[in-house]
Amino acid sequence: MLKVMVREGLLIKKTRELGREVGLMKKQEEAGNGSIVAQPSSYFSRS
Repeated sequence: MLKVMVREGLLIKKTRELGREVGLMKKQEEAGNGSIVAQPSSYFSRS
C-alpha cells in the first residue's frame, strides 16, 4: 500500500511539472513568439 501511495505522489508531482511546462509554452505562443524554442526538459531526466 505504501508503494502505491508513493507512486501516486510522484505521478501528481510529474503532472504538475508537465502542466507548468505546457503553460509556459502557451504563454510564449500568446506573446507572439511564433517559434517555440525546444528546451531540455527536466521532466524526463528525473527518476
